Amino acid sequence: MPEALPRRDEPGATILVVEDDLGLAELIREELGLRGWDCHHCATGLEAVAWLERRRPTLVLLDYSLPDMTGAELLRRVPVEHFLVTTGAGDERVAVAMMKQGALDYLVKDGMFLETLPGVVELALHHIGIERRLAETERSLRIAEEDLARARRMESLGLMAGGIAHDYNNLFQGLQGNLELARLRAGDGPLGAPLDRALKILEKAALLTHRMLEFSGKGFRGSEPLALNELVRACIACLAPTGDLRGLRFTGAPGLPEIAGDRKQLMQVITALVRNAREAVEATEAAAPGSGSVQVQTRLLRAGAEGNAGAWVSPAPAGAATVCLAVADNGPGMSPEILERAFDPFFSTRSPGRGLGLSAALGILKTHDAGLWVDSTPGQGTVFRIHFPPRTT
Repeated sequence: MPEALPRRDEPGATILVVEDDLGLAELIREELGLRGWDCHHCATGLEAVAWLERRRPTLVLLDYSLPDMTGAELLRRVPVEHFLVTTGAGDERVAVAMMKQGALDYLVKDGMFLETLPGVVELALHHIGIERRLAETERSLRIAEEDLARARRMESLGLMAGGIAHDYNNLFQGLQGNLELARLRAGDGPLGAPLDRALKILEKAALLTHRMLEFSGKGFRGSEPLALNELVRACIACLAPTGDLRGLRFTGAPGLPEIAGDRKQLMQVITALVRNAREAVEATEAAAPGSGSVQVQTRLLRAGAEGNAGAWVSPAPAGAATVCLAVADNGPGMSPEILERAFDPFFSTRSPGRGLGLSAALGILKTHDAGLWVDSTPGQGTVFRIHFPPRTT
């Protein structure tokens, strides 16, 4: 037997041969098998329909005249994306009709058929490969355009939030000064208690403006060397009294480079992600108590090293390696529509208007030049991954 010829088509090609002549079908499979293609055979239309309902081949080699139906009838019963048509007699009307139905080529089973067939199949597979790469390129371009539109929307929201927060902050300072002066003059009189309540309300309003500044990326306060593992442990210690640690497991990689940033702000980010994951698994635990799981992990990771799954909400920092924090849960996951809005201010699937949690976290990460990647699938949980640039000395 001659040696198998080198393959030049897309790897993993599967070919279904639909041919009622068993002897010819065996010759076809042998000839194509020499090229390394994975070939399967069906002798009737019904057998082919049943096979195609279960599997999706790369290419179908379809005999037009079958014992129980024509190739055109088979195509009406089951969709076939890519196929070549073969026939024992050269009928131009049949050829034209099948090409209109999407056939990549039309072959007559004459004396040169077996010699010609491998080249025609290879050209068809090459065409399919180009078509698939083009579709993937278009998909990548569409995702990039969606990411750009999302980034522009978030930038616009950030500019608006920053401007509003700045103006309100100035008003609040004047209001606070007057309230404090009124409180001093009220002394122990009956106006003291209402003024105290007014000052506390003002304090909460001022905190909200700070969160809006953080969302806009203008709330960065200071920078210091930080060990990410210690930062995570500090957040876990703060969350322990609230009961947010059920099902939580932390795995910290040793020897991580330091990062630089504002300790309080980064603790706010980590806390927000852990709480978000904890709330997500509540639905899982409602169905099966104790089944909720939140995995927190740190490691050194090159951005993009884990393939093209998920999406970058904030671009990865430049550099070969990043100090990575991942928070994963086994909750219900998010649909693409929900994920699209997850970082909008006040958006929540559980309680509308809860605050600026994830949106503020995103703004803080931007001020720290950190990337944020998220992957979520309905029924399969969610993973948030922060990529910090290592601190430069």
